[in-house]
Amino acid sequence: HKAIEFYEQALVIDLEIGDRRGESADLGNLGNRYSNLGNASKSIEYIEKSLAIKREIGDRKGESIQIENIGHIWLNLLEYQKAEKNYQEAIQIADETSFPMVQTNARCGLAEVHLLQNDLVNARTTIEAALQYDVNNDAYGTTALHGVITLRQGERETAQEAFAKSIAQADEILS
Repeated sequence: HKAIEFYEQALVIDLEIGDRRGESADLGNLGNRYSNLGNASKSIEYIEKSLAIKREIGDRKGESIQIENIGHIWLNLLEYQKAEKNYQEAIQIADETSFPMVQTNARCGLAEVHLLQNDLVNARTTIEAALQYDVNNDAYGTTALHGVITLRQGERETAQEAFAKSIAQADEILS
């Protein structure tokens, strides 16, 4: 709630000075905070406003982030088709702009969609594609998801390797 207060204050300032990039960032951050609070409709409202500005100012990487964020909201609401559509659009833009963070994160989200729909073949293909990007922010999560998918496919040894690697990646962050 405190973060929302500060982002609202920042939004007022960015509107006053005409900083469209800052305005878009504030709207996106407000959307993410409302998502954290479980208010999906308000979250989507803010993120869509941010997305419109990203498109207006030609910020393709920012556009891919906001589309991915909407995908996460739909995934949390178990709206798999809507989540899949957003993730695929985010992946397309991220691939066009060579943006590894979204190339990885949107593929992880898409792999989760496939996993939750018990489409293990596409889940595996998608998570293995996500593993190809060198992004340190959540490598352990990507690797752990790979472990879950391979375990669900009955490949215990591959899953154990993935989980061990995920733990090592998390330990590296902690140290």
